[in-house]
Amino acid sequence: MKSKLKIILLFIVGIISITAINVLRKDSAEHDKNKLIDNLISEDRQEQKQEPFANYLQKVSDDTNKKCPITINKYTRLDNTHILSGNTIQYNYTLVDFEKGEADIKLIEKEFTNTILNDVKTNPKLKILRDKNITITYYYKDKNGEFLYNFKVTPNMYK
Repeated sequence: MKSKLKIILLFIVGIISITAINVLRKDSAEHDKNKLIDNLISEDRQEQKQEPFANYLQKVSDDTNKKCPITINKYTRLDNTHILSGNTIQYNYTLVDFEKGEADIKLIEKEFTNTILNDVKTNPKLKILRDKNITITYYYKDKNGEFLYNFKVTPNMYK
């Protein structure tokens, strides 16, 4: 009788253990599923937060392009802007009195790099771009449309 009782008790303990393990597996799977759903919702919210700014950035580009070409000074003209991938806006300039063969590219790079970086860091009009960690690319060509210089300012450079 004692041995029959032990077998029954072991059988019951075994069933309870198997049931507990299955419940824990289900809870773990449910937890993982809920965590995945939470992550997807969080990513979706991030995209929704970025989407309006992406629209804003495109609007800024479109509005600027409606005014282009814009004479910046007697040497420089802003031709247009483009929104590139990776939260990047590109400003396309022409140096109206320079030809590639005549221009000292090294001097242009040296002078423009410091001037551009300082402008991105301090220009109040660019604050919204700095706040949103936008990369700003400055693309320069000569009066004949030949590429001269390209400078990319990343958030790491202006923060």
